[in-house]
Amino acid sequence: MWRGETVDEPLLSLRQASMGPIGIARPPLVVGGAGQRTMAVAARWADGWNVTGPATPAEYEPIRERMRRICEQVGWSRPLSCSIQLFARDLALSDLRGLIRDFETAGATEILFALDRGTTPEDIYRLADAAGTA
Repeated sequence: MWRGETVDEPLLSLRQASMGPIGIARPPLVVGGAGQRTMAVAARWADGWNVTGPATPAEYEPIRERMRRICEQVGWSRPLSCSIQLFARDLALSDLRGLIRDFETAGATEILFALDRGTTPEDIYRLADAAGTA
């Protein structure tokens, strides 16, 4: 429906339901997980794949390689965004840029930093500064 399609759904009593010509691109679909079935769903249908943890690039690389093989098996032909989610509370900020480079070398195309409820604005500034984005 993001592209103006119409939908018939008898269960919901919908006939020719449409959002009309809204003129925006559909949002990317990202599927997260490291289980075989979840990765296969991501490879077949998603624009991106996300996994939480592992803590080091050495642990991430074989999971990313498994995702690459699954994409190959299902005939995925376009680039799949592969992101890793790291918990900011677990990171040593002293060499965060090096850690980011190492995850990129291991195949991550995006790195997401998860923040805890108790994160302060100062914590965010420190993280941004350590990552080289401030």
